[in-house]
Amino acid sequence: MNSPVIRLETPTRRVDPFLMSVLKSRFEAVVREMTLVVMRASRSAVIKNARDLSCAILTYDHRLVSTEDALPIHVMSMDLATRPITELFDDIADGDIFLNNCPYTGGTHHADLIMAMPIFFDGKPLFWAVALSHHADTGAPTPSTYLPFAKNVYEEGIHFPCVRVVEQHREKQDILRIGMMRNRVPDIWLGDVRAQIGACRTGRRRLLELLEKYGRDTLLDFVEDWFDYGARRAMAEIGKLPKGKFSYEVRHDPVPGVAEEGIPVRITIDVDPEAGEITVDVRDNMDNVPGGLNLSENTCTGSCRIGVFNNLDDGIPHNEGAKSRIKVLMREGSVVGKPRYPVGTSVATTNVNDRLIIAGNCVFSTMGEPYGQAESGSHLPAGIGVIRIRSRMGSPTSTRSSLATPAAARVTAMTAG
Repeated sequence: MNSPVIRLETPTRRVDPFLMSVLKSRFEAVVREMTLVVMRASRSAVIKNARDLSCAILTYDHRLVSTEDALPIHVMSMDLATRPITELFDDIADGDIFLNNCPYTGGTHHADLIMAMPIFFDGKPLFWAVALSHHADTGAPTPSTYLPFAKNVYEEGIHFPCVRVVEQHREKQDILRIGMMRNRVPDIWLGDVRAQIGACRTGRRRLLELLEKYGRDTLLDFVEDWFDYGARRAMAEIGKLPKGKFSYEVRHDPVPGVAEEGIPVRITIDVDPEAGEITVDVRDNMDNVPGGLNLSENTCTGSCRIGVFNNLDDGIPHNEGAKSRIKVLMREGSVVGKPRYPVGTSVATTNVNDRLIIAGNCVFSTMGEPYGQAESGSHLPAGIGVIRIRSRMGSPTSTRSSLATPAAARVTAMTAG
């Protein structure tokens, strides 16, 4: 049976194809330079060596323009972390930088500190330069950033729910003192924070150079053309898929005291080839568990998109246009969905989240050949775990581990993500 043919209307181009290609590469170069700043200026091994970081450029109205060499779980829903800033602040100014690591204000999980800097040109905000890093410590009761047994936010360490950390180019020392006081490695934490601040400032500087060279209207026209292109590419690929609803289920292992019977992860996708759209439905999942395995709204949304993109052509740009063709349905209070305050979410980027991505990869296999993928292992398996060791002074080293077994869960450890 032949797949339906989608007839895509070709919109009027705003910029010529050659300039579009140039500006696409220029935006990618800006993000790449931001990433290098974070890597070279950071102090902790989890950022500098494990490369647990991501940078991106978004429009001021929170649409993803460009990302480069990033972790998908960090950037597929990065707009959720910047939207609350414009909702909470009515005095955003040039030179401000905001810090957000709270899953209840759009963050991934509390170990991922997200820095966002608005970029003004001719007095108007046009873009966000965003740098995300997984930090070595966040002041939790135990020396770890992954806390599967932390039942709620009060057991996870410090949360910054969209806090202005730089005001008109000047660091707010009171906010930095709060962060350092709640941290076991304050100098490392401050160095990593300033590396992200430096990356945001680098992104701002480079984008202002682009705006000066090409003009505001040209760059904004490019962004819309770029989004249109991403949407057309995604619609064309979705148009090749069979129409219908498809479901798949995987399972996370039992975790004593948190999920005695394990955690089933169910996903259903509704493919509409004629509209060039896929709806991912994860509402049929169990309620929040009393521990850190709950997903955040950010990681749930991002992972649902990742599973779809993993089954489409890898040449599709991962920008707002392509993302707009993937709708996500979730419910509040579900372990796979939007968490209900104040449940813990510190392990929201791995474990159950791994299972969700795998389910998203595999659900396409129910369409029959040649679609879909086989189940795979965790992206942070037990084999890469490293035990945290205390020095003679009692200061923890920067190490990584994964919640793979109950025994591993009892180890005081820190995991990337």
